[in-house]
Amino acid sequence: MFSAFDHRPDDLRTVRRPVARSARPIDARLWLLGIVGCFSLSCASTNLPSISSLGPDFEPLPAEEELWDEARSEERTLQEHVEFYDDPEFAEYSDAILARLTSSDSLHHALDLQVYLIQDDAPNVFSYPHGPIYLHTGLLSRLEGEDQLAAVLAHELVHIEDRDAFRQLRQAKNTRGRSIAFGVAATAALIALDLDAIDDGDWHRHLFLEALAHGFLVAGDEILTLAAQESIAGYGDQIEAAADRRAFERLDRAGYDVEGAALLFDRLLEEPEELDEFGPLFYADRGELEVRRDRVRLWLDQRAEQLVLEGETMSLAEAATH
Repeated sequence: MFSAFDHRPDDLRTVRRPVARSARPIDARLWLLGIVGCFSLSCASTNLPSISSLGPDFEPLPAEEELWDEARSEERTLQEHVEFYDDPEFAEYSDAILARLTSSDSLHHALDLQVYLIQDDAPNVFSYPHGPIYLHTGLLSRLEGEDQLAAVLAHELVHIEDRDAFRQLRQAKNTRGRSIAFGVAATAALIALDLDAIDDGDWHRHLFLEALAHGFLVAGDEILTLAAQESIAGYGDQIEAAADRRAFERLDRAGYDVEGAALLFDRLLEEPEELDEFGPLFYADRGELEVRRDRVRLWLDQRAEQLVLEGETMSLAEAATH
């Protein structure tokens, strides 16, 4: 059994790849967050059937296939510029978790589901619409046990299953200038965060942030927009709330300890000063973590009430047969 939960990121084996240098820009963190926030809120209304509801015969729509192609191109750019944690044991372990989480549906048949570890201290994770999930060692090292890791992966699975990236793309087609505005602001903000990482001597975070910024500089449009969008802002309140709820429903069906999994938010919130070091990443936003924790606790309370009600109903039915 793989046991990475006691490892710190410095203990993880990596593969080093080259990265280009960038010039110092203005600090545009707030500009980026404003644009991403507006973009996220504008995209929550587009509805599509989930991949699992369409069964094993699911085929992406033509425009969705184009997005998947762009995502694969973005992946190649990312993989050229970051350090990875390379361990076959973890790959086998994470594959087993994904298989357990998807045992009741057809997601494995339709998608390229696999977990990749990026060597970086930041508490971050993001996924691509065709299935790959990129988990940072900084988030893995903060988790306590398989239940919490399964919760993180289940959340990403829901985004993939519900086609959230494609839903946002379809909605964004109606927003003129979205790609240019987001790309320019993201480039400036990400390079500013990257320079902070260099000043702090954090080479791993530097590699990841510069990879995102490099992608924007090269293409100026969709390249690495997917990774930056989810890493920084998520998909907006409505979609993220649904993803948390459906992720814990998936955990429950797979037989994981949902109470233990929910403690991942408390675990991250135990390190408020450390979280502040990582800028506006989704899993480093204390306010967002508190909202997600309270949301999951409400779901757990409702689940407990439902289990009690079902138990009482079953008892009455059994009594009636005697």
